[in-house]
Amino acid sequence: MRKPVYLALSTGLALGGCAVSDKGIDGLPEVPVLHTVADVTGSDGSQFTVTTGYGPTGSFYKAVYPDRVVHYTTDGETAFVHDEDGIHELPDSMLFYIQSQMFHAQVAEFAALNDGIWQRRPCDPDPAQCREKIGRIGSGPLGVTYRALQTDPRTGIPYAVLNYRKKQPPIVARFSDWRTVDGIPLAYHVTVEDGERTFEYRYRSIEGL
Repeated sequence: MRKPVYLALSTGLALGGCAVSDKGIDGLPEVPVLHTVADVTGSDGSQFTVTTGYGPTGSFYKAVYPDRVVHYTTDGETAFVHDEDGIHELPDSMLFYIQSQMFHAQVAEFAALNDGIWQRRPCDPDPAQCREKIGRIGSGPLGVTYRALQTDPRTGIPYAVLNYRKKQPPIVARFSDWRTVDGIPLAYHVTVEDGERTFEYRYRSIEGL
């Protein structure tokens, strides 16, 4: 039975092993996996499709543009790019970046993806309806001090994932278009605002095996 993507898939879920492709993760139906496909439209006129996967053996991110394909994988500790020349290791900051693009996985496994939680606090402007938990890691090269997850304390339903930055507004991924699938509420629309551009993610599918 598929588990809710806004709850932890497994309290002991850990990433390990070698880099995997999207087919590698899809080939493991017996273990918890989050798999999403979204059509994306940017305020800069860009249009592309994003597929992500997250599981115990690693994760992947693939963006298909009209003129190119961007394909990343991780083993939980290292990020890799797949291109016409093969598979190449990426700087440490790219692991943080790739995991930042996995919005539903961030909700489901926030503590695991952020080295635990070091603080919980009310949100502005309505603390009674919004609580925020803060992860323990950020990315200096990307200018991110820490990542946070905002939820409704009454229901546990997520509002947004935020990447807080020094002297800049946070990068915010807001959840909307809630649909109930097999009794599970899922957000099929995510709006990402980075301070300069807005990206609308409209999901074709969200699966947690």
